[in-house]
Amino acid sequence: MPNPQKNEKKSDFTSRCTKELIEKEGYKPDQARAICESKWDKSKKKGSADMNKIPYIMDSVTNIPWAILPAKLNEIMIVLQSKNSGIAIEMAEKNKQTEEQDENYYVKDGIAYISIEGTLSRRMGMMQALSGGTSYANIQNQIQKAESDPAVKGIFYEYHSPGGNVDGMFNAADVIFNAKKPSLSFANGLMASAAYIMGSGANYVVASDRSAQIGSLGVIGVHFDESKKYEKEGIKPTVFSAGKYKASGNPYEPLSKKDADQLQSQLDYMYSLAVDTVSRNRNVSADKIINLGADVFIGKQAVSAGFADEILTKSQAIDCLKEMIAGNNYNKSIEAKGGVENMAEKNELEVRIEALEADLKSKTDEISALKTQDETKALGEKITELEADVETLTTSESALSDQIKDLKAEIEASVKHVAIGKKAIESIKADLKTISVQVKGEDFNEALLARQISAMGDDFESLEMLKSDLIKTREKMFRAGDLNTDVVDDDKKEAKTVQSKYELGKKLGANKKVIRIH
Repeated sequence: MPNPQKNEKKSDFTSRCTKELIEKEGYKPDQARAICESKWDKSKKKGSADMNKIPYIMDSVTNIPWAILPAKLNEIMIVLQSKNSGIAIEMAEKNKQTEEQDENYYVKDGIAYISIEGTLSRRMGMMQALSGGTSYANIQNQIQKAESDPAVKGIFYEYHSPGGNVDGMFNAADVIFNAKKPSLSFANGLMASAAYIMGSGANYVVASDRSAQIGSLGVIGVHFDESKKYEKEGIKPTVFSAGKYKASGNPYEPLSKKDADQLQSQLDYMYSLAVDTVSRNRNVSADKIINLGADVFIGKQAVSAGFADEILTKSQAIDCLKEMIAGNNYNKSIEAKGGVENMAEKNELEVRIEALEADLKSKTDEISALKTQDETKALGEKITELEADVETLTTSESALSDQIKDLKAEIEASVKHVAIGKKAIESIKADLKTISVQVKGEDFNEALLARQISAMGDDFESLEMLKSDLIKTREKMFRAGDLNTDVVDDDKKEAKTVQSKYELGKKLGANKKVIRIH
């Protein structure tokens, strides 16, 4: 059966529809006309109903917290208030099953690829039609699929998103953080606000290039005061409510200071949750994150701020994830951490000093040999020339000696740092064994741990990361009540803390509830 076309009159549609039903479907004229008129009436009622949804949709996006770039939020508001809202609603109705599809998920060579694009919301439907986007529900479903698929060894998240609605964001962020398989977040141009809060939960965060935008870690909300609009239309709404804040932020009255303060307090609380989430994910202090001021960082700025680990192309980032899956720490050089200086720098200084000393000795021997010979005038001139060179060398020898002295001093300082670093590394290795015994219990395999430590060598950061992972595992076991305090050292203060965590874990396990301890 045909559908009414845009700007088509009822009489024209009825004639066209009736003719088609008679010729193609075999209806009688009276039956065909009745069916077509009913089709016309239903289509017009649907259009009217769609337009009636606009005030409801406006309420769903105002007076609520958003973790999104302000420019994108403004774009959504403009679309909702425009004459095209009805078209957007119709598109949403057609696309409301989109979130159940897996167009943004595929598996290749043991890696699950999850694409996260556009505005983020608990469920898309309408939001996807208005501005394009991804639902938190779909992201979580895809992660669960990857986690349960034995063929998947790691997860590659590819982001190009300005952020989105706070509703559902923290659940998705926790699912990403708690995933057991190695994961990498790839900021392909843009990973801001809610997108970054989620993306920071991966094991490794990468910017796609020097212009990739990362950050904008903040919360924003919008309130529309429509009282003047209703007054102009001759309408005076009266708001009835029970409960101090029940009518806070309604569009029918000017926003009072009390209501504004209440709405701001909600945003402040949401912001504290966002800061704590990223602080946990990136192991960066909350104070440092707050001091960054919800700024957007570009390329290397994001790395310097601690919001990203490095800048890589997509193929390099995939190789990075493969290295992580293989159990290797990707592209991690020894930094000045724990007193350990870069060993390559030290070796380079020693080679330069050795070359300078050898060059000086060679020149001195050459001059001495020429001075003993005075056989020809040419040789005498050569000696005179060389003596001038000697004078020049003598002048530069002093400066060279000073340079050598400075280089040797640097080496001496480096040796001290190396000694400190080695001591720190040995301490970490001892800690790894102690914590592994606590976590593994009877399953502890000392030979396996020794091979793991041997593979890492003296890479301080790698050992530190392994220790951190073991500590997190131990903490989870305490909270779950799976680890007794008897396995911890005899320090009374530590034992008391551990005992309390153990008892709390057992209690929570019995009640089948999960409470995150910060």
